[in-house]
Amino acid sequence: MYDYEVPAVVSGGKVETYICNSTEGVKVVVRCEGCVPGKRHYRKSTPKTLRKPGALQCRFCMVCARVPAEGGVQLPYTTEQRFMEVVWRLGWDENFCFQVVPPFWGWCMDFFNLAQEYYVQVDGSCHWAGMYSQKYQEVLGADFEQARRAVAQGATVVRVHEHDLRCDPVVANTLAAALGFVGVVLSPSYATQWVSHQGQRQLYSQALLRCDPSLTLSMTASGVVLVQER
Repeated sequence: MYDYEVPAVVSGGKVETYICNSTEGVKVVVRCEGCVPGKRHYRKSTPKTLRKPGALQCRFCMVCARVPAEGGVQLPYTTEQRFMEVVWRLGWDENFCFQVVPPFWGWCMDFFNLAQEYYVQVDGSCHWAGMYSQKYQEVLGADFEQARRAVAQGATVVRVHEHDLRCDPVVANTLAAALGFVGVVLSPSYATQWVSHQGQRQLYSQALLRCDPSLTLSMTASGVVLVQER
């Protein structure tokens, strides 16, 4: 799938893109609607998705500036809202798009940083108990598969644990560790997150390494866990 970032305009609810060689699956970056004065947020998605009612409604301004939702647009999940509030306070919110499908995965990641080109997934308590009609082991297996695919395709994924959303500097250090890095960045609470995998109780990071021996693990001075190819 080709992934173009191109200029786009919104007119009468229809997205018009300046692409001559467009293909199915092409993504465009479009300015959101309903941003408060002084803010510019964006969506990155396919034109088909952006034509849906409310697709361009700015979620960041809905959450952080209390802009009323229009047309039945729902607020993001609680953990996603908390991440939005953190990066808003840090002044980094305009760099992030909400819900973007990466080329290495078939489902949306929570956020994408347009400036540094890394993905962010924010994990709440339900993540460790099963969700979306999937059992716990299925969710965990998808976790590991997502990490392997991201590393294999040279992408960067940041996983932010809900416990770390309590402290803005911890989130800031985690996101900073993604700059220039290729692989998976885990916020500090992942270092103490236990999971049940292959009949054993293991640390999440160690279970991830056992699933793919080609991966290696290191830790920054601020406790951020880095997973990359050996």
